[in-house]
Amino acid sequence: MPLLRNLGYAKGTENDIRREVSLKYSREFLGHKKPTDPELRGRADYICEARGFGRWTIEAKGPNEALTLEDAHQAHSYTAHPEIGGCYSVVTNGREFRVYRFAQPETPAFTWRAEETGERLMEIRNVLGPDAIKRYTFRPMDPGKPLAEGYGPRVTIIGGSVVYDHHKLGGVENDAVPGFRATPTGRAVQRNAEGKIVGELELAAPIKSWDDFNKLAGIEFYTFETADEFVSTDPAMPTIFQGLSKGLIKAGTPLPDIPNLPAGMVAPMDFAMNARTQAIGYLEDGRFRGTFEIDYGIMGQEVLTADGTFDIFIK
Repeated sequence: MPLLRNLGYAKGTENDIRREVSLKYSREFLGHKKPTDPELRGRADYICEARGFGRWTIEAKGPNEALTLEDAHQAHSYTAHPEIGGCYSVVTNGREFRVYRFAQPETPAFTWRAEETGERLMEIRNVLGPDAIKRYTFRPMDPGKPLAEGYGPRVTIIGGSVVYDHHKLGGVENDAVPGFRATPTGRAVQRNAEGKIVGELELAAPIKSWDDFNKLAGIEFYTFETADEFVSTDPAMPTIFQGLSKGLIKAGTPLPDIPNLPAGMVAPMDFAMNARTQAIGYLEDGRFRGTFEIDYGIMGQEVLTADGTFDIFIK
């Protein structure tokens, strides 16, 4: 974590760190089609991302473990996962660091030892720092390019549904929420002046107090970006959209009545909020479908997490 902070990453920021991310590998991903073939799961130790541009993964081993080719292949499997789409994988035992380019897990492209970190920090940052990841993944594009085959450079969001599968407040699962439906109410996805695909989504929450809380903090809509040149139309290789919305509730502001919290609460101090959002999906017949995750943080501490599925109508 000290190394990642020195590189410019911090949890809940535009240059985010995600830990212990569970990944499911479908039969199709593994080249198996039989219904009897089991679905495998993996867990990425760290995922670092320059939000909306690119990601890379770290596989962390114990300090007494020698690094092997099998470790490199394991790290590559996380980087290559459709929900990650990373550009590098790193394998380390805390004493040695090995960096591998995507799809090249046989030979490391860059290595260093722990005691060299200070003197080589600029080199390391030039490979793995957020600005380096942005340079690696971002290419100027024509703003007139279509978003995908059969679509123009802009689409409007006209409706759909967002369904919650899990919802945790303070790490405790809220069993009443699964099945709740939020409703997309507007905004659009388009290419910006640089040709990058960006989106804005207005969402009516399933509970009014959730909307009220967001509006108090100044979060009127969610913004998303992707590093992909085109939005995917292939369910096996979905596009990853990511966003980070920030808000502030001033001290003394009356808070809306939220289930499981005392009624009539007033903010005792200024509360800085952030909402990290991720939508992974594909286009099909005028709809964008997939899965989502959202993490709410207050004063740098994660307080709420949720995930589920979405089906957004566009024109």
